[in-house]
Amino acid sequence: MSLTRGTVYIDQGKVAFYFMNLSFIGPDSYTAALAAQSVYHQDNELFWTYLDTIFKNQGDEQEEWATADFLVNVAKQENLSIDYDLLKKDIEEMTYKSEVDAHNAKADELKLGGTPTLFINGKEYTSENYGDYDAMKQAIDLAAQEQSK
Repeated sequence: MSLTRGTVYIDQGKVAFYFMNLSFIGPDSYTAALAAQSVYHQDNELFWTYLDTIFKNQGDEQEEWATADFLVNVAKQENLSIDYDLLKKDIEEMTYKSEVDAHNAKADELKLGGTPTLFINGKEYTSENYGDYDAMKQAIDLAAQEQSK
């Protein structure tokens, strides 16, 4: 589902959108999450662009790819208007480790096995195709009707 299309429900107060920077595919995933948190703290709007860029450029899960230099270069290639030196420092010093750890702990608490995972009124929404906006809209509308009873 496009976040833009889903904002109608957010704007109407029907849903809340929560995002966890879940790093569940080994050390590279964790390092990439640290980098994403750094960008989030510099410019939370650019976070989404950076996150998409990381996904498009991620390496093989069996090989190390998420080095500080690689993650900074990805931001530079995307021409993000952030402080690249601060990004590198934040990655190397694990500045946002506590935030990434908190996201992972919450995922463990909820017994999440991967991404995406969506909940509607506390119940996990499962779908073969999370991009099917009409199916998700129907599930949200049904949940809203049940809640208003």
